[in-house]
Amino acid sequence: MQTPLERLKKFIFEDIEKIWDAVPEPETTTLYEFFKDSNINREIQYLYDIEVGHFDEEVRNAKRQQLLSNVLMVVHDAYDTMLMHLYSNTVKSFKTSLQQSLNEGREYVASIHLCSQSCLREFDEGCEDAAIQQSGWNANKFRKRLICNMLSEMMAKYKKQITHAIANTVESLLESSERNTWASVRDVFECNTEKAISEFSDAAASFDLRSSEINTKIQHLREYARNLLQMKAREEADAGRVLKRMMDMSKQVFDNYENSMSWYKSETNLDEIERKALSKSLRILSILAAIRYDEMPDQIENVLYSSLMDRIVPDPSLQNTPMEAVLDPLALDTWEEVSQNSTTLLKPEDCESLWMTFIEEIKPMVTDVKSRQVYFTLVSHLHVHLVIWLSSQSLFECFL
Repeated sequence: MQTPLERLKKFIFEDIEKIWDAVPEPETTTLYEFFKDSNINREIQYLYDIEVGHFDEEVRNAKRQQLLSNVLMVVHDAYDTMLMHLYSNTVKSFKTSLQQSLNEGREYVASIHLCSQSCLREFDEGCEDAAIQQSGWNANKFRKRLICNMLSEMMAKYKKQITHAIANTVESLLESSERNTWASVRDVFECNTEKAISEFSDAAASFDLRSSEINTKIQHLREYARNLLQMKAREEADAGRVLKRMMDMSKQVFDNYENSMSWYKSETNLDEIERKALSKSLRILSILAAIRYDEMPDQIENVLYSSLMDRIVPDPSLQNTPMEAVLDPLALDTWEEVSQNSTTLLKPEDCESLWMTFIEEIKPMVTDVKSRQVYFTLVSHLHVHLVIWLSSQSLFECFL
């Protein structure tokens, strides 16, 4: 046998569903209109009191409160649906107004402050309209979600700014492979990262956030910039790309020599040019061996030079050094000379392997250059002798 509470629940829930279904646009209709002046509460209590008038008052009061709680649970889904709709509309409004503000020429930080405050105010007003006094519900979780969405919009903007400022510049600097490459990379990295963080902090001041929340976002931006730098460095340190750049560098050195006056005058020993080409190629290898995040000096280039360069093109000053006195630091798995803050891109054994491959592939180029120089020297000498012979013939004819 059903209790009065069980009999009433069915009819009350059906009535609430009918009311809600009759609304043309439930998500945009103020729920407060259904609950103002406690109309539903009074109706429920009236019907309930008729059914249970003969029960003890304490029991009636307890069951009445239970019934009202159940009624509010039915409405809760509708309440969440409406707030979700309000949240979605506010997100769209924020993005639209932000873009419009930027199009009008306002700076990004100023636009964030203006648009976020306006949209949050509208959202709060909408939540007040939806508030149900009897429920004790609030829209805090939706408001936090809205602020989180706005912050995500800002984070995406500053990540894009960091990528645009760092990626191409770092790639270009690593390709140039100058001696100050990593100092220049650090300048670009630190300057643009700090600029983005400073702007983000100014924009985040528009929200009532704890310092720990802002610091977490800032740390995320730093990690993003650092990961971006690592990604670009690893791309440049790809074995195939490094080998190609070393070959291109050597070709450039030989081409410059062939186009210079030294080539025509045979004033420079070709072995010196070869050593210069190999030295510049080795510098590429040393630069891409590790990411230098700080200014601590390292001995990677010196280690590579003494271990690899002098093995291929001996340095005259080292010719009397006993080979057994020279240890092989490339037999190690890590660079012992680098700072703890550095990140290894190419291990010593990787560098040695790349270098030996490079030496094999560059041999035809060196042979061709030497052959052309020998040929050019021979032709030049023949030309000189021919000119002398022709001159002598002309003088002989004059005497005749």
